[in-house]
Amino acid sequence: MGNTLTDVVNDIRQDGEVKYMFKDNLLTIDGKYEKVEDHSLLEYTWNWHLKAERAESAPYKLSVRFDGDNNSSTISVTQTGFQSEENVQPHKQGWEQGLQQLQGYLSGNNNSGSNNTGDNNNETTEEEAEEKYMPPVTGYNETEEQAKVGGA
Repeated sequence: MGNTLTDVVNDIRQDGEVKYMFKDNLLTIDGKYEKVEDHSLLEYTWNWHLKAERAESAPYKLSVRFDGDNNSSTISVTQTGFQSEENVQPHKQGWEQGLQQLQGYLSGNNNSGSNNTGDNNNETTEEEAEEKYMPPVTGYNETEEQAKVGGA
């Protein structure tokens, strides 16, 4: 969104605070952890407060599930509380971009925020390419109810 994050509070425990503050206080996001299951689930509220626009606060609920074993893992994000269909797409795009960046970071790809498909001078063998391949991140996993809200 082009905002600069200036401070974060992320107290990951039952009733712990979540707060993201951005430059010039144009945007603040806050919430509270409602459920924290060790290594498997985080559920928390996520409230947008936009000062630059005449908009109501937008309260959401997030559920982030972690599944996996010693060799691989999956993150599933479910977000509820959308006021209208038009609100779904920006969030979906944001989650997909954020999860792509996380995947890039975890795989050691410094260009994790971009889709670099251009040619470069570093030749990669087919075997090396297969080793580096990671399945695409779909990011936002809509439930059947969310698809109805989102019009999908």
